[in-house]
Amino acid sequence: MATLAAGQPTTAADGTIENLPGARFSVADDGLVTYTRPVKIFSTNPLAHIPNKGTLLPDSFSLRLTSAEGTKRNQDYWEGTLTYMGVKDLDDETHRLASFDGDTEQPHITTHPNYESELAEFAETDANGKFLHFPNSGGALEHRLTGITSYQNPKLTLRHTIVKALWAGVIPTSDEFGNQAKIFSTLDLNATLNDISINEIPGADDGEGGTINRDWLFLRPTMEVFGGAVRITRTYVLSGPYGWNPKIYEPIF
Repeated sequence: MATLAAGQPTTAADGTIENLPGARFSVADDGLVTYTRPVKIFSTNPLAHIPNKGTLLPDSFSLRLTSAEGTKRNQDYWEGTLTYMGVKDLDDETHRLASFDGDTEQPHITTHPNYESELAEFAETDANGKFLHFPNSGGALEHRLTGITSYQNPKLTLRHTIVKALWAGVIPTSDEFGNQAKIFSTLDLNATLNDISINEIPGADDGEGGTINRDWLFLRPTMEVFGGAVRITRTYVLSGPYGWNPKIYEPIF
């Protein structure tokens, strides 16, 4: 496959690709680079001559072809665009993103940290002590409890994203996959502007004058490949006030 620089004569052998003026690039917030190159393809069958998907852009270490499109101009040539994607530098890990998504869940009222100490005395139970409801017995606090069977418990999901050059070593390792469904008490994450350190987050009273801390459950890593780059997102979910159960999920630290 022959290649002509922009501005060279437009008469060329079949299969020649001429680079046209107007190449563009963009760098996304997460560091993913997109490079588009306008080209002229001298052929009646351009599909036979465009580079294969994944072809490395000349003079680049990670920008690889992800797509190609073209329009037929006459019997001799097509004009089109080749799109390459990757990262800027071999060791470019400076673009990291951390996002937090808030939500709530509604656990049963008997799981509330203050149920036994503050609420149980107002509840009606069956012969086996199972919660039935809060009756309306006329008092101010009792009246506010009437009909309540659950409570709003805030939830927080943290997603940490990095984009790196696509080498075998940056695909999530077996150790990382092995950390799925495991507990982290603190998190140290790298971000573009500032590193993010999340210390222990207080949760419920342990009944002995201390505090049970909330912690994080690592759900999974996900991976998306874009040309010569890989985007890895790690997802962590904050526990309720009692933390994730260490008998079900293995603590890491």
